[in-house]
Parts: sequence; C-alpha cells; structure tokens
Amino acid sequence: MLTEIPSEEYHAVLDRCVEDVLWEANLDRPPVDAFVLAARLGVVVATDAVLPGRARFARLAAGAERLSLDTIVIAAEERPERRHFAVAHEVGEAHAYRVYESLGVDPCETAGAVREGVANALAGRLLAPRRWLTGLWRDLEGDLFELKTHFATASHELIARRVLECVRTPLVITVTDNGRPLWRRWNRSGPAPPRLRLELDCQRDAHASGRVVGGLGCDEPQSAAGTPIDRVRCWPVHEPGWRREITVTELVDSDSEWL
Repeated sequence: MLTEIPSEEYHAVLDRCVEDVLWEANLDRPPVDAFVLAARLGVVVATDAVLPGRARFARLAAGAERLSLDTIVIAAEERPERRHFAVAHEVGEAHAYRVYESLGVDPCETAGAVREGVANALAGRLLAPRRWLTGLWRDLEGDLFELKTHFATASHELIARRVLECVRTPLVITVTDNGRPLWRRWNRSGPAPPRLRLELDCQRDAHASGRVVGGLGCDEPQSAAGTPIDRVRCWPVHEPGWRREITVTELVDSDSEWL
C-alpha cells in the first residue's frame, strides 16, 4: 500500500515524476504555465462556467472524424493561481500512474483520497519544482515575495508549503487569515511548537501595516522544541476585505544543508 512506503522514497519518486513530465514538455525554468504544460503534453484545456468542481479530465470527440482529444475542463475562476493549480492537478492525476509503477503499488488498492493526494502533491511540484525552488530560496535569502516573482503561477501559500518540503534547515511556517491562524507546520517530525512572542509580534505588525516585518530571535526564549529562533519574517498578502500573513520562522541549526 502507498501509505506503507517510506516518506523519503515517496517524495523522491514524486520529484522524479515531475522532472520527467517537465522534460517531456520542454519546460526548464520557472514559472511553469500549467496551460502551456498541458498543451505540450497534447492536452486541450477548456472552461465550463457551470462545472460543479474545479476541474476534471475528459476525452472529448472533435472534428468530422470524431477524434478523441484528451481535455481538461476547468471551472470559471478569477484567481489565476487557482486556475493553474486546477490544470496542474489534472496533469498530475493523468501521470500519477508513473508514481504507482515506480513504487510497485496497484492504484486500485488505494483509497480515492490517497490518489487525490498524489495528484495534489504532483501539482504542487509541477508549479514549484524542488530543483528550482531550493536554489532560488538560497539565492534570494528566503524572500517569499521575490520567490513569487519567479513562481508566478503558484500561490504564496503553495510556495511556502513547498519550501517546507524542500529545505533541510529547520523552519516553521504559519499562515494567518484575518488575524486568525489557519495552519502552522514545520519540517521536523511531530506537531509544530506553539507560537512565541516574536512570531506573534511580527504577524500583528504585518497585519496592521501591510509591510514585511522581521525580527531576530537573539532575545527570544527557546522554542518548545528546544531549538532557539534565528529570525522571523512575516509577509502580508493583503487584498480588499481579506488579509493573510505568512510567517517564516527560521530556527538555529549549525548543520543546515539543502536538499
């Protein structure tokens, strides 16, 4: 079963699958336009304003000869990052068989939610591939807004989530919507430690000012995990009527390295 595969092996297979798909589509730098990706893989993308979900994969007949065309049908969606993710998800679902074959797992023996998780994991990697993301995170010194300029088709949250999957140095990432924590994860085992004063102060300042706020952790007590904070930075992703902040907490790690 897929759930019995070691995590490192599973993630490595996902990354290899994405590298193969991008190579076949002749895409070698960000941003990855999911619509271009689909077209180069021979898939047509169409929009259906009344589609009940975000997207679905279909084979539609076209032309006088009624040839079958692989087609991704997406719902009408104003936010471009959601459109790109919807297309990338369907591409991922169409190529998920490669993951199962590499792991020697029968997809018919896995639950629908697990198969959906594979497609989502491939979609995130297609829009923010590990090889490009880790290098740019290092070169741009972890500036989320600068990363967004390179991975324009991915949302800020997706980029942050992918950073957690790609970087070895210990990080904690918190997403806050309209002043309330939406989710908090870190790239270590177990639950993320509780938020500390410096993290809360940075998030509240960014929420109120709409500016990037940061602080060093030299005066902050150790996290609940026993690891001192190096620095905290919070990026405001604000729109009319909606305020999201993404806080990245870097913990001290003398042996940090990159995947």
